[in-house]
Amino acid sequence: MSIYFEYIKKMFQLKLTYRLNFILSILTSILWVFIQVNVWQALFHNRISVRGISLDDMISYVILTLFINALTNTNIGEDLASTVNSGDISSSLIKPINIKYYFIAEDLGRKMVKILFSIIPTCIMAALLWGFNLPGISFRFLLFVISVINGVIIMYTLNYILGMLAFWLQTSWYVRWYLRAFSSLFAGSIVPLWFYPDLLYKASKYLPFRLISFDPVNIYLNKITFMESISVIFSQIIWIIGLLLIEKLVWHQAEKKIIIYGG
Repeated sequence: MSIYFEYIKKMFQLKLTYRLNFILSILTSILWVFIQVNVWQALFHNRISVRGISLDDMISYVILTLFINALTNTNIGEDLASTVNSGDISSSLIKPINIKYYFIAEDLGRKMVKILFSIIPTCIMAALLWGFNLPGISFRFLLFVISVINGVIIMYTLNYILGMLAFWLQTSWYVRWYLRAFSSLFAGSIVPLWFYPDLLYKASKYLPFRLISFDPVNIYLNKITFMESISVIFSQIIWIIGLLLIEKLVWHQAEKKIIIYGG
């Protein structure tokens, strides 16, 4: 396990050398929050609430979504697909490491820099400017933390499964495009599912994307009951088990393809 911590450390140190990226990343995050908050302020003009959601709820939603998206966004699928396309997958597989954990370790190193030096400062600044619903120390907050962790696992597994399709598709552009498209639409990354038409809202219940950010924020903001929060956690666990089984099956087929091509 220590070898993966070394990969995290090395990627963290590498990303620290690009100081200009910090400035650009912070400015981008602040701009995104600024636009989102001002849009919702305009939409809530002279309204106390819309569908039971207040402006304070929406501001907290924007800040929380920014933080959760930073945790869940990952490039491990693209990294795997690029390795497959370049032909480096064969040499990677003979190394005494688990290739999935290797990509996760590198991704965590990149992500830690962004979260520590861009996302957290942006969230603090936004909270000071526009306010934020602070949580109490409660079992509900613990459920929120668990749901966020589960959401991260779901997104990582989805990303990795899509990355493995490069063994058959010989390309990698689709990983980021499809995940961003479906996450933006069904995870409520831009517009919360509270305001969706019934058809899209019902469709989101059959997909894992709402479990990644929308439902955890629902738990945090106390917009669902305690039993509904437990149901969210249970649904996440079911999806994680199912996705891990799919990942194992796809990887098993991919290994056969490597053997066929590699001899």
